[in-house]
Amino acid sequence: MNLTDIIIFLIIFISVLWLQNNDDKKFNNKTRTSIYDKIKIPLFVTCCIFLVKNLNECIIDVKTFFIVPENNQCSLNDGLFNDIFTEPYDF
Repeated sequence: MNLTDIIIFLIIFISVLWLQNNDDKKFNNKTRTSIYDKIKIPLFVTCCIFLVKNLNECIIDVKTFFIVPENNQCSLNDGLFNDIFTEPYDF
C-alpha cells in the first residue's frame, strides 16, 4: 500500500462517514453512540472499493499458486504441498 492508496482510503472513508452523519441528521434514524456503530459502514464500503480497485493484482497473486493448462482446469504447482500426508505413518 503506497501513499496514494492511503490518501484515497482516507478520502473515501471520511466522505462516507460524512454522508452517514448527514443522513442520520436529516431523517433522525438513530443515534450512533459507540465508535463501532459510527465506523462500521464507512469501513465496509471503503474495503469493498479497495477490493474492486485491487482485484487485478489479487487475481495475479492467486494465479501464481496455480498452473492453468490449455484445457482451463487448475492444478496445484508441483512442490507446493509436498508435506501433506493422507495415510498414517508407519511406526
